Amino acid sequence: MNFDIETLLKPINETSPSGEEAKYEFCYELMEFEIKKFGSLFGETVDWKIVEANATEVLTTYSKDLKAICYLTRALIERKGFDGFKTGLSLLLQSLTTFSDGLYPRRKRARDGAIEWFISQIESVLPKLNTAAVSWEQGSVCLTLISEIDDKYKDAFSDSDVEFFVVRSAVNAIMERLPQTGEGTITPVVQDLKQPDVVETVIEKTPKTVIPTPVTAVVKKPEAVRQEVDIDTDFSSPSASKRTLKKVAEFMLHSNIGASLAYRLHRYSTWCDVDELPPHDNEKKTPISLAVSQDQLSEYKEKSKQETDPEVIKRLEKTLTDAPFWLSGHHLMYLMLNNLGHDSAAEAVKQETVLFTQELSGVEELMFANSVPFADEATLKWLTPRTAITPAALVPMPFELTDEETLSEGDITLATLGDYVSTIAQGLATDTSGRGQFMLQLKLIKAYHLVGLFPLCLPHIEKIWAIREEINLMSWEPHLCNQLDTLVEKTMTEMYPSKDLVPEKYQQWLTINNK
Repeated sequence: MNFDIETLLKPINETSPSGEEAKYEFCYELMEFEIKKFGSLFGETVDWKIVEANATEVLTTYSKDLKAICYLTRALIERKGFDGFKTGLSLLLQSLTTFSDGLYPRRKRARDGAIEWFISQIESVLPKLNTAAVSWEQGSVCLTLISEIDDKYKDAFSDSDVEFFVVRSAVNAIMERLPQTGEGTITPVVQDLKQPDVVETVIEKTPKTVIPTPVTAVVKKPEAVRQEVDIDTDFSSPSASKRTLKKVAEFMLHSNIGASLAYRLHRYSTWCDVDELPPHDNEKKTPISLAVSQDQLSEYKEKSKQETDPEVIKRLEKTLTDAPFWLSGHHLMYLMLNNLGHDSAAEAVKQETVLFTQELSGVEELMFANSVPFADEATLKWLTPRTAITPAALVPMPFELTDEETLSEGDITLATLGDYVSTIAQGLATDTSGRGQFMLQLKLIKAYHLVGLFPLCLPHIEKIWAIREEINLMSWEPHLCNQLDTLVEKTMTEMYPSKDLVPEKYQQWLTINNK
């Protein structure tokens, strides 16, 4: 099947370039029917040719639909491998550029759900692709496309909670195995050696002419540069803070499925704005629909009884961010983590869930519109008996920066971090001296350490390291350098279990610390 992006980008008609809602069209239903074979209890397999054909018909005839674009991209990956992935990214970017917020579906949950499905598919399928013929330049182009898609999607749908970090990480993982431009097989370089002329003489014995052996110069293969994943930090507003914390949680889960702080961050960012019970009738029934199918529910329950694939845990965690009142889901998460031996992560899930029910008294008694309870009987037993939890995160505190300020555990929490970072940012803008910048950056690193956000320390360590060298701080205030060295060592240990995993640009820090 030939594939033409330009044809797919042509407006449906002049009056409505994006077309209309197409979910009731026959081709849309056929496309969805195939996709629903994923995770089928009967072992059915998806026919990607059917998906590609019907998704193409949806986009050219009826609607510019994100779900169809995502399904089509997945089908292209199946048919064309990494090239199909690149083509799909180009289609998604150009669709966002051309149609922006006119794309379907119009409902946030359906729209974000389509993109999150796409992201989870990429995370699963990309590592399995044959990348023998993939060039470093192709990977670099894909990273650029992903970055632009992220920006365009957030511009078009500012209320979105979708993050493309996982897709970037999957591409980065492939690029680490690829040779960069200029790399290749070892090329022999043969010296151009002129053969000496044979001269006849009357000498009885002519010395044997020695022909030098051609010298082969070995071109050393340069090491591939490790691609960094940059986590943008923004605490300028509550919504920006939530996005930042969610990015960090995604990073931590991608690196370590047992990272307890990641589960706390996800739950904090999901529940921090919920301050009252949802509307409900006398029978405790709410108008809220549970965004989990019966098949998914059966799968999660089955997986909670045995050792679970980490991919299922990641999928359930994403589901829980879309279903904040599904308390039974958190119980299932607790069981799955326990089955894998991640006891601290499981306990973090339980503590955060118990805290939520304490703060929102009576929430566990409510049910969804289809009469499914927020908390089933097993979950209610899991939540009780319980002792009151009063986290430091609920205690607000003012911040006044002083040179002698010493932060300790409990001074900074997830709830107060945004205010503290904002105060530091104001100080960085007004105090331009080398020492002043050093002290403020050092405070930021300490604050991130107190709440376990080690990935956020890296850009600040880079800045502070340059200042340290510039003002020759070791000669003037060695105690400050020692503080920094301790923080750097802790950050590196938490981020990179082995020295071999540390990116090249951070190796100088390990040298200073004799690691």
